[in-house]
Amino acid sequence: MPAEGGEPVPVGKNLGVAAGEGGDGNSLYYFRDRAVWRSDLSGANEIRVIDASDFQEFRVCGKEVCVLDNSSPPSAEFVRYDPVTKRKQTKLLDIGPRIYTSLGMDVSPDGRWVIFTRADSVESDIMMVENFH
Repeated sequence: MPAEGGEPVPVGKNLGVAAGEGGDGNSLYYFRDRAVWRSDLSGANEIRVIDASDFQEFRVCGKEVCVLDNSSPPSAEFVRYDPVTKRKQTKLLDIGPRIYTSLGMDVSPDGRWVIFTRADSVESDIMMVENFH
């Protein structure tokens, strides 16, 4: 939908999930078929950018794609991938015990900082409230 308001404009068909706009304003990144993909705004000119073992958190960070591979807790691998040079940088992170929910992750616009949620425990309490009205 235009920022000024008006009618929404479709930007491709059957692209995938977790779509985000590329830094150039003319491309979309999304997750599908165990990979991060890029296409133009019409959904054409699609290319597979980087494989991901399961649905992983990813963000476009400048001209790179940043992926948080959380498939082996308590460690996760933070990956910065440049689709032009094919350069891949990795860093291990401690994400805590496995939880079956999205971890959540974001990267600063300059790509220097990453923020992510970390589970400290998977314990919970079950509470009962009597005479609740």
